[in-house]
Amino acid sequence: MKGDCLMPKMPLTPRQLFLLKFLQEYSEHKGYMPTYREIADALDVVSNNTVFHLLKALEDKGHITRFRENGGCSHRGIELVSN
Repeated sequence: MKGDCLMPKMPLTPRQLFLLKFLQEYSEHKGYMPTYREIADALDVVSNNTVFHLLKALEDKGHITRFRENGGCSHRGIELVSN
């Protein structure tokens, strides 16, 4: 794993850190970002709303950027932010 995205900009909860690592490993392996459903499966949660709030926290803390479509979020519109 490249360490750039894991350097804390703002402290992360263990779950947020797990998600950040998952996003980085998934994108390195597949070449694109996972869907909300794939993220939910990795986090072992049922609700996409949980995924949305975790991604929002990562975005608010400066670790990712999400692309918006029609006022919402694009299905795979996540980009890791380097330091």
